[in-house]
Amino acid sequence: MGYPIKIFRRYIAKNHIEKVTGLENLPQDKPFVIASNHDSFMDPLVLWAAVNKHIENRKMYFISEVFFIWDFLTNLVFKNVGGSLRIDRKTRNMVLEQALEKLKKGHVIAVAPEGIIKENPDIRRGKTGTARLVLKGKIPLVPVGIRGDCCVWSLVSAIKWILRPKKKALIRIGKPMHSDRYFDKKINKQLLETVTDEIMIEIGRLCGKRYIKA
Repeated sequence: MGYPIKIFRRYIAKNHIEKVTGLENLPQDKPFVIASNHDSFMDPLVLWAAVNKHIENRKMYFISEVFFIWDFLTNLVFKNVGGSLRIDRKTRNMVLEQALEKLKKGHVIAVAPEGIIKENPDIRRGKTGTARLVLKGKIPLVPVGIRGDCCVWSLVSAIKWILRPKKKALIRIGKPMHSDRYFDKKINKQLLETVTDEIMIEIGRLCGKRYIKA
């Protein structure tokens, strides 16, 4: 990791992270998917800052639906430590294959199964792409709960990204979830929803929120 990146990581960790627990749960000998709740545009940054030095020999790629600025930062500034994989309706299958290739090389894929940020006090129903990635890759998933609003939420897009300097995130990393019992089963809608619910319930537990399936 380059020196400027180390400085930036330390800045994020010092100014926007209150505490990180569960770092010992990060697999050291295999690739994995890391999945968290998503309440703030700062979530990917604080998650990266929290775990980066603990996966130094691997890169971390975020699956992102929107946010051009994040794409620019991860793919240009952070190209030596990871990047982002842009997903939309047209590229969904292609991104899945790209993520699987990254995992085969030993890297880490980060995803927020809830999708785009929305104002909601509960954990929203997870999208099944994360479950599909875990089942196809036959790899563990590490659930993460992020608490603390690091930015102002507003329906007015011009101000909803304003940082709140006095607000810091509390990050809880759970034990790896192994879906081995499902690996030999046919991947269908029911199985994907079952695995997704298991993932979201655990994320909700870690961040202290209820999981609402509807």
